[in-house]
Amino acid sequence: MTTAYQPLAVPRPVHTAALHRALLRWETAVHYHPYWTPQGHCTGGRAELRLAARAELARHERQETAA
Repeated sequence: MTTAYQPLAVPRPVHTAALHRALLRWETAVHYHPYWTPQGHCTGGRAELRLAARAELARHERQETAA
């Protein structure tokens, strides 16, 4: 997620539409994750969120290096 925030924080950012889409996709995934439901608060839920964040970061970094 910070890989999208950091480029947006600079003066005159480039690729803003793609960065905003990445942020929106991540925020939606986090908001609708089962962990946030009353039944979803379990020990493994937070770990699952961390793993999902790391996977998203790795995917985004792979896309940047491929471009």
